[in-house]
Amino acid sequence: VLLTSRPGGAAVMAMQWTTVNDVKTYNLSGGKTLTQFLEDSTKESKSLKKDENYKSRLELMQDFEFRETSSRVCISKDRQYIGAVGSYPPEMKVFDTEQLGLKFMHRTDHESIDIVFLDTDFRKLVMLQTDRYMEFHSQFGKHHKFRVPKPGRELAYDKSQAHLYVAADGSQVFRFDLDEGIFLEPLTTRNQSNETVCFNPCYPFVICGGDTGVVEAFDCRMDNKKPCSVFDAFQDGDDEDNGRGVNCSVFSGDGMKMGLGMASGLARVFDIRSQKPLAERDHNVGLPMKAIDFTTHQQSRGELLVGSADERTIKIWNAATGELFTSIDSQSKLNDVKFFPESGLILTANDSPRCGAFYVPSLGVAPRWCHFLDNLTEELEADTHETVFTDQHFVTREHLEQLGAGSLIGTNMLKPHLHGFLIHIKLYKQLKSVTEPFAYEQYRQQKVQERLKEKRQMRIPVKQQVNVNQALLERLEEQAKSAKKAISRKQVKQSETAGTLLQDSRFISKLFANPDYQIEKVEHPGEVVLPESTQAVLDKALAKQKKKRVKSQK
Repeated sequence: VLLTSRPGGAAVMAMQWTTVNDVKTYNLSGGKTLTQFLEDSTKESKSLKKDENYKSRLELMQDFEFRETSSRVCISKDRQYIGAVGSYPPEMKVFDTEQLGLKFMHRTDHESIDIVFLDTDFRKLVMLQTDRYMEFHSQFGKHHKFRVPKPGRELAYDKSQAHLYVAADGSQVFRFDLDEGIFLEPLTTRNQSNETVCFNPCYPFVICGGDTGVVEAFDCRMDNKKPCSVFDAFQDGDDEDNGRGVNCSVFSGDGMKMGLGMASGLARVFDIRSQKPLAERDHNVGLPMKAIDFTTHQQSRGELLVGSADERTIKIWNAATGELFTSIDSQSKLNDVKFFPESGLILTANDSPRCGAFYVPSLGVAPRWCHFLDNLTEELEADTHETVFTDQHFVTREHLEQLGAGSLIGTNMLKPHLHGFLIHIKLYKQLKSVTEPFAYEQYRQQKVQERLKEKRQMRIPVKQQVNVNQALLERLEEQAKSAKKAISRKQVKQSETAGTLLQDSRFISKLFANPDYQIEKVEHPGEVVLPESTQAVLDKALAKQKKKRVKSQK
C-alpha cells in the first residue's frame, strides 16, 4: 500500500500496486466500499471522520459497485458511458464518465448474462438474461423483451443490418432482426453448444465457437447460411481436463486479428487469412479462459497487445510474438475484462462488491475523464515503500510435482506468478519436511564437519603451499612480518598492503592457484635472464650506487 502525504502529515491517497516485468499496475478498486465503511462505523460506534482508511480511500467513479457481484462490463462507442450488470438483487447500471458517477440504474427480474450497447451512447441497449429473454431498454426505461428459443450465452450486434446474434445452448446461433422485430433463419454450426459469437468490426462476417473447439465463420451477405470457413482451434497436445471448447472471442480494431480464449487455459491469436495461430499464451494454472480483449501499446507506436483472463489472473502479452508484457492478479474471481480504448485503464467484472479497475501507466495514459491518475501516480513514485512477497516462496510446476503438491494448482493456496506460483513459506516448509524428512539431519552433519575442520586447522598450523607465484608469496609474507621493524613510512605502507592482500580470499584463491595468473618477466632482445637470487643481489648493489651518487651531488 502506498500513501502520499502533504506538508503537515495529512493523508491524500492510498493505493495498492504490484510490479511484474518492471511494469507497475495500480489497483484502483482495492479496499472497502462506502457501504462497508458505514456498516463498520455503525457496529464499532466510531465516526468516519477519525478513520484514516476512509479519508485516504480512492473511488474511480461513485457507486461503481453492486451488492454482491458483477458479471459483465461494456463501454459505449463514444467512450462516455460504461455499462455493467450484476446481482444481488439483479440490476443494470450505466455510469457517466464525464460526471464520474452513476447515470441511472434499472432493476431486472432475472440475472443478466451479457449487455450490449446498440447505439453510440446509452439510449439503446439490450441484456441477455438467465430466463431465456432478451430485454431491450431505452433512455426512459424498459422497452420490450423477447424470448430466446434456448438458453443464451453471448450477444453480438451487426449495426449495418441491425441484426442481433445470440450464441445459445445447442447447435444453432439465433439471429434477431431489430428492424422487423422477428427471428430470422438461425446459423447452424457443428458445435453441440455455442459459447461465443463475435462480429468483425470491419468486414461483414461473424464467427461462432463452442464446446468442440471448432470455429466457423459466416458471411452475413449470403442468403444460404453455410459457413465460409471452418477450422479447429483446439490443437494436439492441449489440455482436455476442462474440455476442448472455445469460451470467448474478439476481433482487433482493424478486423485483421482474431483472439480466442480456450477452455484448456490457452489464449491464441489468429490472422483472419490463416488457420495457424500467430501467437499463443498458456496461463499454466489449469483454469479456462473467461475473457479476451485487444489493446494497443501507446508508448511503442501502437503495438498490438492481448489481454487474456482466467478466474484469477489477467495476462497482457504481445499479439505477434507472445512475449509477456505484464500480469495482474485479482483478489476475487474474474468474470469479464475490458480495456478502455487508447489508455492504460482496465475494467473488470468480478465476484466482489466493487467492480475492478486497474491502471497501467506503461500501457498508456489515463483517459481524459480521469486524467488525475497520471498526476497521482507521479506523486506516488516520489515516496514508495516496497515489501514484496516477504512471506511467500516461488516454486515452479516441476518443483510442486516433486513436493507432491500438484493438486494445489488452481486453489487459493497458490498464486500464479511469472512462470510458476507463489506459496506461503510455512506451507512450503511443511511440504518439504514431509517429502525430505532427513534434510535437516544432513544439514546438521555438514555443519558439524565444517566446524571440526576449522578447529583442526587452528590446532595444527599448516604452511601454505602454492604452485603459482611462490616467490611473490614469500616476499609478501616477509613484508607483512616486518611491520614492527619498519622505520620509514614507505616500509610501513608496504607491510600494511602485503597484510591486506594476504587476507583477501579473492586475491589468494586466484593469484596463487590459477596458472593463468603466473607473473612472467618481459625479456628484451639481448637481455640476459638471471636467477632470482642473483637478480636480487644486483638490485641491492644498484640501489647502493644510487644513494652514493645522490650524497656526492649534495
